[in-house]
Amino acid sequence: MSRTQCYSSIFIYLYCINHQGCLVLVLVCDIAFCMLRPLKYHSVSVFPYVNVVQIPCYLFAGSFLVIGFVTMDEETVLACNPPLAYTFPVMNAWNICYLTVNSATVIIYSTDLIYTSCCGGISRLSSTKISPQSLILQQRIVRSLSALLVIFCLSWFLAAVAVRGPILFNMNPKFIAIVQTYAVIPVVFSYAQTYYIYFIVSREYRDAFKKIGIFGFWSR
Repeated sequence: MSRTQCYSSIFIYLYCINHQGCLVLVLVCDIAFCMLRPLKYHSVSVFPYVNVVQIPCYLFAGSFLVIGFVTMDEETVLACNPPLAYTFPVMNAWNICYLTVNSATVIIYSTDLIYTSCCGGISRLSSTKISPQSLILQQRIVRSLSALLVIFCLSWFLAAVAVRGPILFNMNPKFIAIVQTYAVIPVVFSYAQTYYIYFIVSREYRDAFKKIGIFGFWSR
C-alpha cells in the first residue's frame, strides 16, 4: 500500500488520536484546576469552558492533519499505522510533539498525585466549604480519572518512546519501520481501558454494568 492510500484511509483516525493525546493533557490540567481552585471550578460555565480548553487540541490535531495531506507521497509503507502514514520528516516532528505532550501529562499528573497525597489536595482546600457528599463524589471522580491516566501513559507514552528510540540511536531504516509497526501494540491495550478501570474503581459503575449485558441476563 502506498502512503497516499494509507493516509487517505486513516486520516480521521490520525486526527482523533492526536486530539485525544492533547486532550489527556487538558484533562490532567483540569484535575489540577479542580484541586487547587474547587470553588472557582464549580462556578465556571461548562459549555464555554470545555470548548476553550480544547482549542490547543484542535490546533494540534488539525495542523498535522493538513500537513499529512500536503506531504503524503507514493512510497510503499510496511504497515498502515500512524507513524508510517506520515513521511519521515513529518513523523519525526509529530513524534517530538507527541512526546512533549505526553511528558507534560506525566509531570502534571505526578504533581497532582504528590499534592493530593502530601498536602491533602481537595480535602485541605475545601473540606469546610463544600458539602461532604460533593467532596466524596469529587474525590471519586479524581481517583477514577487518575487510574485512566496511568493506563493511558503506560500505553500511549510508551508507544511514543518506542517510536523515538531507534531514531535517536540512528538505527537501520528498515529496523525503525519494523519498530514503528509494532509500537502501536501497547496503544491497543488502552482502547478498552475505560470499562475496566471504571468497573474496578467505581462501585456505582460496577453496579450499573452488572445490570446490563450478560450480567443483567444472569441476574434476572
